[in-house]
Amino acid sequence: LLLLSSHGAQGASMRGGLLHRQERGSGVITLLNEAQKIVEQGGDADQKLSDKVGCWCQKNLEATRSYIEGLQQRVSSSGTDIEAQTAEKAQIDAQLEQSSADLADSQKSLNVATAMHEKVSAKMANEHQQTQQTLDQLDAALGAIKS
Repeated sequence: LLLLSSHGAQGASMRGGLLHRQERGSGVITLLNEAQKIVEQGGDADQKLSDKVGCWCQKNLEATRSYIEGLQQRVSSSGTDIEAQTAEKAQIDAQLEQSSADLADSQKSLNVATAMHEKVSAKMANEHQQTQQTLDQLDAALGAIKS
């Protein structure tokens, strides 16, 4: 019974996340109770118990293998996702760097254009003032000629 109890506990621990704790516990307890009855009955019952425990262990082994394969696929898929996201991040970083450089160039161009506009605007204001003074002088001269 001690051997079967140890074997049942290993089988239950192998199933990990596959079965609920209550189902694992009740399965092992049921097998242990049956094992005790069969040991008491003796003879061919030992072979039946061994077959039953072996079948139970085989099913749990298959379920565990399937569960592990699923986890391995998830790990592989996650690795692929990480690689894709890393590549996408690198691309976005490059675009950000290029956009930052473009923004700096645009800001320089804007500063140059603003300086040129201010210079031209000041020159035009000066010319306008001179033109206005000339017109005022001509009006005054015309007024003096007429009088």
